[in-house]
Amino acid sequence: MNPYEPPRANLQRRNSEPGSIPKAVAIGVAIDISLTLLASVTAAIIYGAILAARGYSEEAITAVFQQFDPVSAFGIITTLLGMAISAFAGFQCARIANRNGYLAPGIMAMISCAFGAALSRGTYSQAMLLTLSALTVVAVLGGASVYVRRMQR
Repeated sequence: MNPYEPPRANLQRRNSEPGSIPKAVAIGVAIDISLTLLASVTAAIIYGAILAARGYSEEAITAVFQQFDPVSAFGIITTLLGMAISAFAGFQCARIANRNGYLAPGIMAMISCAFGAALSRGTYSQAMLLTLSALTVVAVLGGASVYVRRMQR
């Protein structure tokens, strides 16, 4: 060891300290809700522009969005986009919590599902709402599992 050489940082060492669960949940929920709303609005604008380019009138475009079918092509695309965002938010939640378990992502999934149910009150049937909530939980915990598995290595 050379006393005149500056010390070197251990770049391989990871932070092993557990993070704050409330902070992880709050940031995960903020990412999930804000990015999902942003992506949904962007997709709706793009879809509206496509419909307008195909010759749909303004009233017809409004009717398409008022009678939104989550099983249509546009509904499936937005659902998959929302699931990808929820998976990313679950990963970030688990990364901030920095724990082996799924407590923080589980709480985050519950809050995201409750927010989605409140936002879409009366829009979907109960069966569709349960299906979309289950997909949200799967996406959040799936994203979190990527971090948890990486952490366990």
